[in-house]
Amino acid sequence: MGNADSILPPEKIAELEKRTHFKSKEIEKVLSYYAQYDRSPNGQDGIPMEDLSDIAELCGCPFFERLAYAYLERPAMNLKAEPFLQIFSFLSSRASVEEKSKALFDCLDCSHDCSLGFDELFRFYKCILNPAVDDDYIIDLVVRILERPEIKQEHRVSFEEFQKLISTEEIKEKMTVDLQLAI
Repeated sequence: MGNADSILPPEKIAELEKRTHFKSKEIEKVLSYYAQYDRSPNGQDGIPMEDLSDIAELCGCPFFERLAYAYLERPAMNLKAEPFLQIFSFLSSRASVEEKSKALFDCLDCSHDCSLGFDELFRFYKCILNPAVDDDYIIDLVVRILERPEIKQEHRVSFEEFQKLISTEEIKEKMTVDLQLAI
């Protein structure tokens, strides 16, 4: 297991305090939590993708795998300490709905063109709908969305349009995971 003290230097922790929703002591707690899953002696190898499902707090978050995949170190497919911290900052109850929506949109935007197409929307709805909903229903739903007259770019959904596809309550519910960071 990694050593939390050696994962990130103090100046990096100070920088992350400005960029995340965590105070420095909380960052150290998140890094200690991270160190429980990183098998390397110095906490520098990252958590393998397949081990992320072992993190109990993430069981109810349908998008964690997509978020993690967007931040994985390639080709090793490991999640390093800083992205781990950033993801939990997005998922924190302290993050605004706008931040959560943007993080979700960005991780779904596989083509990195600031819009979502059929495949990306299909994956999105596959995550949020009941597993009993069959693929044909999801395909029909996505096609109807992409054919709406108010969609500005043909067969693509912008971030602003995406925000109308999921309610504020649903974003809060599905994109909020707070680690127990009692200090």
